[in-house]
Amino acid sequence: MGRNLDRKSIIIIILVAALVTLSFITVIQYYNAQLIGKNSEISSLKSQISALKKPDLVTSLGISERLSNYTYNENDPRTYNHLLIEGTVTNMGLGTAVNAGLHVEAVSIIGELVINMTVPIVAGSYGLEGNWGQSELYDLESKAIGTAQIAIYHKGVVATWNLTPVCDNLD
Repeated sequence: MGRNLDRKSIIIIILVAALVTLSFITVIQYYNAQLIGKNSEISSLKSQISALKKPDLVTSLGISERLSNYTYNENDPRTYNHLLIEGTVTNMGLGTAVNAGLHVEAVSIIGELVINMTVPIVAGSYGLEGNWGQSELYDLESKAIGTAQIAIYHKGVVATWNLTPVCDNLD
């Protein structure tokens, strides 16, 4: 009988040890799953913080095609028509917009791309025969407003245009 009791004790000890081991493994798996979930949440929050620190350029621009009052002379840029852009670009984001500007594309009434350039958000004239304004882009701080009064001279008559605020760190 003493021998049976020892066998029963050994079986009980083995079962208890197996149960403790199984419980320990289950607890470890539970905490690993919780850790993975928290790491994923941390990564998501870091991504959201990063997005908040980026610039967000918002435009309020009036754009019109201005026809020249002068008789056309190929050697005189004043006789060219120009796309007039007036208004503001505001950086609504928390980060500085590095090298902020306006990318301008315009197509003539005959379907020809006549303007494809990036200009600073300032007062100036650009286009054919060189630039008569500031040519370098500049940084636009968070909550800062850039005032644009831009004339882009070109040949032909522009029918459609597209303006996109750009900066080096927008994406």
